[in-house]
Amino acid sequence: MSDPAHPKPTFLQLLSADTDHSFWVPELAGKTDLIPNHPNRMWMDPDRMGIFVGQCAQYCGTQHAKMLLQCVG
Repeated sequence: MSDPAHPKPTFLQLLSADTDHSFWVPELAGKTDLIPNHPNRMWMDPDRMGIFVGQCAQYCGTQHAKMLLQCVG
């Protein structure tokens, strides 16, 4: 958790091995695209503890509906 006086951003490196994805946890950050074999980075700066729900926001194949995310902190 972070507060304006003492920011503690969380950095993520995002990778995809097989298809395009879009990492999205609306309460923490905007969408970040993942393209196979092209690492991408992003950071989040949560201001409260909790469970944050997200999903893949790019249709990525027949299992797309199962690409749900939970970030706990």
